[in-house]
Amino acid sequence: MNIKASEMIGAALLFLSTAIAHGEDQPNIATFGPAGEQCAKLRSVDFSLTEDAPAEITAVAPVKGSGAVPSTCVVEGVVWPNVRFRVEFPLAGWNGKMLVVGTGGQAGSITTAADYDKDKMNSPPLLPQGYAFVGHDSGHSDAGTKWGWHNPSAQIDYGFRGGHVAGLIGKAILEAYYGRGPARSYYHSCSNGGREALMMAQRYPWDYDGIVAGSPSLAYSSLFVRFYAAVELMKDRSRSGFDARAASVLHKSVLAQCDALDGKKDGVLEDPRRCKVDLNRVLCKQGAADDCLTPHQVDIARQIYEGPRRADGSQIAPSSAMPGSELTWEGWGTSTYPAEVFRYLAFDPAPGPGWTPDPSKLGDYARRMGLMDSLFSAVNPDLRQFKSHGGRLLSYYGWNDAMGGLRENVDYYKMAERVMGGAEKTLDFYRLFMIPGMGHCGGGDGVSVFDYVGALDRWVEQGKAPDILTGYHPRSDGSPEFTRDIAYYRTREPVR
Repeated sequence: MNIKASEMIGAALLFLSTAIAHGEDQPNIATFGPAGEQCAKLRSVDFSLTEDAPAEITAVAPVKGSGAVPSTCVVEGVVWPNVRFRVEFPLAGWNGKMLVVGTGGQAGSITTAADYDKDKMNSPPLLPQGYAFVGHDSGHSDAGTKWGWHNPSAQIDYGFRGGHVAGLIGKAILEAYYGRGPARSYYHSCSNGGREALMMAQRYPWDYDGIVAGSPSLAYSSLFVRFYAAVELMKDRSRSGFDARAASVLHKSVLAQCDALDGKKDGVLEDPRRCKVDLNRVLCKQGAADDCLTPHQVDIARQIYEGPRRADGSQIAPSSAMPGSELTWEGWGTSTYPAEVFRYLAFDPAPGPGWTPDPSKLGDYARRMGLMDSLFSAVNPDLRQFKSHGGRLLSYYGWNDAMGGLRENVDYYKMAERVMGGAEKTLDFYRLFMIPGMGHCGGGDGVSVFDYVGALDRWVEQGKAPDILTGYHPRSDGSPEFTRDIAYYRTREPVR
């Protein structure tokens, strides 16, 4: 197969750099015995004929374990034309299961097993449980947005193909080493990776037995229109704008008004849709002061809660900012991310680096992003093929996630219920967990660390659908501070 030498070298360098970054010891292969030799032989296996995922192996090495982490075989390479991957699996003691992890943001890098554990995407860690672990970069190595400029192949890989081919090559490599493919294949990632996870269920319903879709940024045009509008509102960094002090004042007022609605005052809103914030209660009555907001700041808060609108008042994109999320707003004002997406990815053809977005034309921009929505938005609620294959889908989202698309996620679940024929026919294969106090993929005042994969595995293997997820709030050192049970979402109350 014809893979550029620069891509192969880059993948090899990635292997070496990640090994060093994670303190992986690289002793002589002979010290691992037959298992290490079997691992090393994968370097010479021809994967160029792997169906739908022709690949070139660029680096292979056994890696010494440490503590509970077993010694592993690490394989890196490139699936044609540009999807880099890394497969990690135990030299011995494989549990027969494979987990593929996607990419956040604009992708461009590979999530390793060590990254996954460090970010507490799942607890407890999976390698000590015998899982094989597959990461990929979604088809490019640029963490910015220029990767997609006039590059439709990269857009397809990022949109939906990357997670598909990563699973295919992962299965092929495991079969080459163990003589059998995985008995169970799972996918889990968050944010853009959660969007990828939904894409797997929607576009490749036979690939994975179970999928965890975390905080999916599933509606592409809505996300970046909303993001750009928020940046424009928050870009004034002076005291007259909406700074950290203003966010804190508003947040305290919101908790004073609504924290007790769920029967306990704990700094977390159980369901923020029940909170009807009275902004007049935080408005300064006689000039600016430290414990209130100016009319301008109140207007900014109102617009963030409402979401971007046209001059006639019609909605351009739904807001994701619910009461309780105020402390996450302040950092938006310095972001260039949505403007860069508009320059290089949102439109066809993309206008490029010399173009500047016009805030008054956001409604027009939303209408022009149809092609990119067709590639990137994971909004098809028809999951019948995934269900008929026996697939199980567990999704989660934080009530304090003010940007990723809270309303779109709840609406998506409701639409899936309609397509599947009602709540009971949906709950037997798809469950959504809305996490009080949690931000985007984690963080916040509530619980944010869960054993998502364990819950999914029990559902797939034993038929035990997760009625409740038990999570914990981590201290600064990562240890649990408190725990809480979260029940799955029920579509009884509409999103306002």
